[in-house]
Amino acid sequence: SRESERLSSLIEDLLSLSRLEADTVPLTKEPVDLNHMLGDLVHDRERLASQYGLDLRLECEAKLPQIMGDGLLLSQLFTNLLSNALNYTPEGGVITIRTRSQSSKESTWVVVDVEDTGYGIPPMEHSLIFRRFFRGQASKPSMVPGTGLGLAICKEITERHGGKIMVESDGVPGHGSHFTVWLPTK
Repeated sequence: SRESERLSSLIEDLLSLSRLEADTVPLTKEPVDLNHMLGDLVHDRERLASQYGLDLRLECEAKLPQIMGDGLLLSQLFTNLLSNALNYTPEGGVITIRTRSQSSKESTWVVVDVEDTGYGIPPMEHSLIFRRFFRGQASKPSMVPGTGLGLAICKEITERHGGKIMVESDGVPGHGSHFTVWLPTK
């Protein structure tokens, strides 16, 4: 039963990524309140985080502008990032999700940071983690099953929204990882 679920998940991830890359998934853009979306995602995972012995925090900028985006795809993006943080942070760790806005001369961005105190990602893997099927060194000590497709899907969803995703980590266990997603407000 467990293997069937894993195979089903793999197939769904492959189909999702293929559709995104082929641009066959139409974006249904509508105003999205990321503070509200992230609040729901965190609320839904608080008990799981507690069971893992993790402190899950949400720090939202009060007057965060809405973005125009596809709510289902954005939910998938942040679910993947939050799931990775939960899976790769050992007991006693902290996961923090922050929202903020940042303006430049050209545009205004909504920025979402997903930060954990987990195993971290060595700098030599930073250019590889958004590729299909790549599983880094952190997957070994954590023994988390996975396909290596989650971050590739995150990258595709972010880029389809005209945004960018970045990672910062020194790869030192306990220092964790810091993913930043930039999404335009228009």
